[in-house]
Amino acid sequence: MKKFLSLVLSVALLIAAMPVINVGAAPEAKTEGIFTYTVLDGEVTINKVDYETTGDVVIPEKIEFMPVTAIADRAFTDCSKITDVVIHDGVTDFG
Repeated sequence: MKKFLSLVLSVALLIAAMPVINVGAAPEAKTEGIFTYTVLDGEVTINKVDYETTGDVVIPEKIEFMPVTAIADRAFTDCSKITDVVIHDGVTDFG
């Protein structure tokens, strides 16, 4: 019985010591200037533009030295004061 309890305790300690893997977690949202964005596989998706933004908006080619390749659906929600948006050729997905 002692050997069995020792084995169970050893297995429990091994499991507790294993690193936690967060499978399927959403990327962490970050902010730079007027943009809220996420990074996935080394590419940036702009998820939101600050609703108080006025005038012209230029989507940057890179954020954090990574290419901006997507603009999420509803990224410009409530941005009624923007007059023009410039999107570079590297953006291949526009929500």
